[in-house]
Amino acid sequence: MSLLYSHDAFLLTAQYPPVDSPLSEFSLRIAEALSKKARVYLIAPGLDWRDAGELKIRGFINPVYDHQNVITWAFSACREAERIVATMIYEEKARGPVIAINWELFPAALSLGRYFSLPIHFIPHSFEAQRAGLSSLLSIAIGEIERMAIRDSRSIILFGNAVSEYYYQLGGKSESALELSASELQPSKKEELASALTSLLQGSP
Repeated sequence: MSLLYSHDAFLLTAQYPPVDSPLSEFSLRIAEALSKKARVYLIAPGLDWRDAGELKIRGFINPVYDHQNVITWAFSACREAERIVATMIYEEKARGPVIAINWELFPAALSLGRYFSLPIHFIPHSFEAQRAGLSSLLSIAIGEIERMAIRDSRSIILFGNAVSEYYYQLGGKSESALELSASELQPSKKEELASALTSLLQGSP
């Protein structure tokens, strides 16, 4: 049975439990499902390093202080994510697709994918136009990072009609997208979600 590229995957997210938020819960569901089919290195701020079976949690100090806005925070976080993934590649010989959940750590995924010649994938929990509209300069800048993620990712996984709608408004192409029902994120459907994610990533070189 074909699994992920070298049976590893790097999953980058800005929030993960014990943070209590919709993005954190979304990231947990993705990580748990994917770790049923591959060794997953979960990279997120504010977490200790620990292993839970095939889920390898690799956290870094949350660089939340001394930043003017969420974008400056995100770019600081990206540097830490890049450092950790590079360490896993060099020291643990891990190698596989880089998957960014939401926009915050996508620049890190892009840098790592290009430098190490790894496939890049994007899983938006939501888009900025959904969350806040695109009326402020900050929101416009975030929207541009999301457009970059859509343009430069090999594939994008979309959960629910609302996310799909905004994906196409931002110029997304149907041939790059795997559209799944939001119900597949339910804990009872972990196996179905794992199969869907694996089938998407099997084409990695």
